[in-house]
Amino acid sequence: MTKLDADFSLALVGDLSFEGPRADRPTPEWFGAIAPTLRKADLTIGNLESPLVEGGIAIPGKCTLRGTTKWASVLREAGIGLVTLANNHTMDYGPDGLRSTIQALTEAGIQFVGAGLDSTQACAPALVDVRGLRVACLGRTAVIVDAPTRAGRRTPGIAWLDHDETRSAIRRCRQQADLVLLLLHWGLEEYRYPSPAQRRLARDLAGVGADVIVGHHPHVVQGIERIGSSVVVYSLGNFLFSNFEWQYRLKNGLPVKTTSILAEENRQGLLVQLTRSPDRRVALQLHPTRIDPQHGVQLDPALTRTDEMHALSGALDKALYRPWWYTYAVRREWALRLGRTLSLRRLLTRLHKLRLHHLLELVASLRRSTKIVSERSTNPYE
Repeated sequence: MTKLDADFSLALVGDLSFEGPRADRPTPEWFGAIAPTLRKADLTIGNLESPLVEGGIAIPGKCTLRGTTKWASVLREAGIGLVTLANNHTMDYGPDGLRSTIQALTEAGIQFVGAGLDSTQACAPALVDVRGLRVACLGRTAVIVDAPTRAGRRTPGIAWLDHDETRSAIRRCRQQADLVLLLLHWGLEEYRYPSPAQRRLARDLAGVGADVIVGHHPHVVQGIERIGSSVVVYSLGNFLFSNFEWQYRLKNGLPVKTTSILAEENRQGLLVQLTRSPDRRVALQLHPTRIDPQHGVQLDPALTRTDEMHALSGALDKALYRPWWYTYAVRREWALRLGRTLSLRRLLTRLHKLRLHHLLELVASLRRSTKIVSERSTNPYE
């Protein structure tokens, strides 16, 4: 164990993706306004949501993301020193895409966790010495993907959240490091509040030694909770994303294109500066960020963002959080998926066009949303 230094700082940012107009245009200007803040930290950590590949073949059956390998050096220049690859897009271009990503990151001097050429590398922690403090970072994903993505004994892939394995990994890191970070891809897209199951998992992982649990995947900012001396940042939101045209292939091989437009909530992220005192107390400074479509990532000075963070975090203190969340989830599923399908006006205007496959799709959608609300699934696409 090394001597603690209370002056150290880590910067934590959210999802990084280059799909769309930025995929093959790696420009440092997109980080220009915020790069000084990133570089000021002793170590800046993010979630790389795009494999870095030149060309390649995307896996069929899902929406896929990518960026040129040249983005790696831009990330490093902006101040990012470590990324997690444990997410539902790292394997979008298969094992070759992962190899290309690992090579690009390594050549740029960026460390990575959460994926590898086999399960040993994928599950291994990154041990980083920061001003005399040894920091251990682990990456895991709990997000289901209908494709072969999990690392095996001899196969490339991502580090899946196996509870027993992750608990053991945290305990080992606790013995080697002064500060243990778990970078966790989890939760539900477009949800502002974590599920009760996520909160139970957070308590369990904090209990075995995770000092900081950092969440990604919802693409919106969620609240922050303290569990003893540990901190859980449920979701940092998007750090760099853009409007883009999804280009992917169905399982039958047919190409599909669809446009994705970021809502204002999806343009908002959170940069967390983390320090730790010698008594293991984690201290946080929160810096709201916003993706400007013309000028890239910027600090967001809007006072409403601070009030919003207080509200998101304050909701976690509700005495009856579980039934409250179920009510919220029903409303959210209606807004995201069911409302458009079950709208009375929509049904009446299209009644004459309804076919059996439409009814089957409706039943499937209801089934998925019911499983999400009852916490039996986090995947609206299964």
